[in-house]
Amino acid sequence: MILNHRHTIRLPKHDYTSSKTYFITIGSYHHYQIFGEIKNKIYTPNEISKIIQNNLILLPKHYPCKIVSFQIMPNHIHIILKITKLNHKPLTLGQIIRYFKAKSTHEIRKQKIYFAQIFQRNYYEHIIRDKEDLTRCQKYIFLNPKNWSKDKENPLNIKCRGAIYCALFICIVSNIWA
Repeated sequence: MILNHRHTIRLPKHDYTSSKTYFITIGSYHHYQIFGEIKNKIYTPNEISKIIQNNLILLPKHYPCKIVSFQIMPNHIHIILKITKLNHKPLTLGQIIRYFKAKSTHEIRKQKIYFAQIFQRNYYEHIIRDKEDLTRCQKYIFLNPKNWSKDKENPLNIKCRGAIYCALFICIVSNIWA
């Protein structure tokens, strides 16, 4: 029997229940552009991103956290989230993100908007260390739609492996796959 072990990208000795501020990036499954679009450097939301935005805004009602800022992009979401002091059983950042992703997925499917997998299995997080770091992250989030043409998450900038995969990927991204 072969067991599949996930490789964690979390810091091994960091306390993810502590009152810290995090810069989080959550990707869409296979970088599909399902969260809206960018035209002329301006982000235009769709029904999926409106549900995601609503769940982000309501997250502090369910968990001891504060959404400092966020930006939904066509295939990923940037969030600056601060875990506030806890008076009860500590919750981890992972539990908060898991709830957000599950709640958003449930509502999107309940409204019959999209039925495939929505989010990638993991997420990226950066611990914000000081005010300068916070300012840098907020500036990055704010400028993300304007810099979409250069963004490494933009499917047109992702290096493909193999001509067939690349052609299929471009068809999907270009919405010419019927």
